[in-house]
Amino acid sequence: MAGPLDGIKILECSTWGFGPIGGMMLGDLGADVIKIESPTRPDAARFVESVAGIPNMMPDGHSALFEAVNRNKRS
Repeated sequence: MAGPLDGIKILECSTWGFGPIGGMMLGDLGADVIKIESPTRPDAARFVESVAGIPNMMPDGHSALFEAVNRNKRS
C-alpha cells in the first residue's frame, strides 16, 4: 500500500540520532529515502554494542540499533 509520501525522494546525509530517525519516519510514510554515508566516517550507530547494558548486536554481527533506524532506506 502506498503511503502519503509515495513518490517523494529524500537524500539523508546524517549520522547518529535524530537525522536517521527522521529518515526512518519518512520512509515509514512511503518516501524513497537514500542514505549517504562517508566511507571514512560511517554512522556511529553501526558500532553500538549495547544500550543501557543490554546487548545490541544481532547474531550476524550487525547493530540492531543501526538496522532499526535505517529501515526503509536505500544506500
